[in-house]
Amino acid sequence: MSYRSNFYILNDLSAKLLKKSIDKRRSTGKFNVSLKYYEAYALYLFIGVSLDYTKDEQRRVTREILSQLDQKLT
Repeated sequence: MSYRSNFYILNDLSAKLLKKSIDKRRSTGKFNVSLKYYEAYALYLFIGVSLDYTKDEQRRVTREILSQLDQKLT
């Protein structure tokens, strides 16, 4: 996957996640998002790269998300 295509996929994915978070902003629980395989893979790559730049508590949550994506992708 090229960097350019990954950028556009992540751009579309961020819009999708933003819309979902706006729709669910009143609820306090978790919400699910269905992703296509290429969206999940692009998100997996992005999280893997950005993991080193997160703070301690955010790193734990980020690893949890990364683990869930890895389970779904395999």
